Amino acid sequence: METLSRYFADVEMQPHNERAKLQLHAICRNPRPAGQAITRVALETEFNLDYNGVKLNKHGGLVDAVMLELENNGRIL
Repeated sequence: METLSRYFADVEMQPHNERAKLQLHAICRNPRPAGQAITRVALETEFNLDYNGVKLNKHGGLVDAVMLELENNGRIL
């Protein structure tokens, strides 16, 4: 919950199901501003996932486009 609270103002943890004790269910609301650097790292990580032990590194243009769109819409400080 501590990690989620860094990124969301409201975090609600749901009780686990007896059959799925290793699963966590969290409801996160009111995201906190992450800033440009953290947002870029998160996008680069998400869009350059490992594919059978290889990173394809073809995500740069997509990350740049998403960052530009976020900046133009006032979503990144």
